[in-house]
Amino acid sequence: MPQVQDPRTVRRQRVGGYKPSPEEIAARTLIADRFKPNDQLRCDLEQQWVTNISFLRGFQYMNWDPVTRSMSYSSSPSLRWKSRLPNNLCRPYVRQLVAQVGAFRPRFKARPATNDPEDYQKADVSQKLVEHYWELLQMQSKRWELLHWMKSTGNVFIKTFWDPEGGESYPEDNGDGTASLTFDGDMDS
Repeated sequence: MPQVQDPRTVRRQRVGGYKPSPEEIAARTLIADRFKPNDQLRCDLEQQWVTNISFLRGFQYMNWDPVTRSMSYSSSPSLRWKSRLPNNLCRPYVRQLVAQVGAFRPRFKARPATNDPEDYQKADVSQKLVEHYWELLQMQSKRWELLHWMKSTGNVFIKTFWDPEGGESYPEDNGDGTASLTFDGDMDS
């Protein structure tokens, strides 16, 4: 009886496919071994995050299923016609913690670099600019959301970035008869 081979293996042998060196194989196994525990740790964290969020939303009878990596409703082994009384203390506890931490609004103070009056003016303008953008970007509502996530999952991440094409565009004359497209908020170099 002839031995059955994978057609990809036959093609690699015929074409002379890529054969990794022992160093490459060792590097691949090292990387795989290092990232396997991280995936498992993340799975454990995701389980805790999803469980916490389901409790906060009022679904205290949901259980984590590690096979499907999702939440499933846990049926009560007791009689079906009996009502189940909720005892969810997680939501008021998190709300109380968020209220206590969020009671104080952060204050920003721009300090001048030297005692020069020009530096004092720059610090004053910087202070007003920060306050203006705090209100413009609605950071107070985002702050409440961040505090809520921090208290419910245990951590929160803020990713800041600069969008060079985020403002409104307008043509700008270069002085030599040509124009370039400039966006509001571009920085001069």
